[in-house]
Amino acid sequence: MSPAILPLHRALQHAARPFRRLVAWLRRPAHAQGLVEYALLLLLIAVVVIGAVTLFGARVSTLYSEVDCKVTGAVEQNPNPACP
Repeated sequence: MSPAILPLHRALQHAARPFRRLVAWLRRPAHAQGLVEYALLLLLIAVVVIGAVTLFGARVSTLYSEVDCKVTGAVEQNPNPACP
């Protein structure tokens, strides 16, 4: 290795040390298993939330609109005739 590149090489090795430690830590079987479990749990939560929004989204939106109309009318003491 040329003498001019040697300091840069050492600096890069030093900068990469924490990343290498993290990778080594993650490669331990117990940590990898925990990460996979958390990833699966996160995936399951995302699927449930997407399903709930798909299934109940229109009903919840209508309910919020009705509540908004009633609260706005009660605050203004002038009910909106467009509200159901």
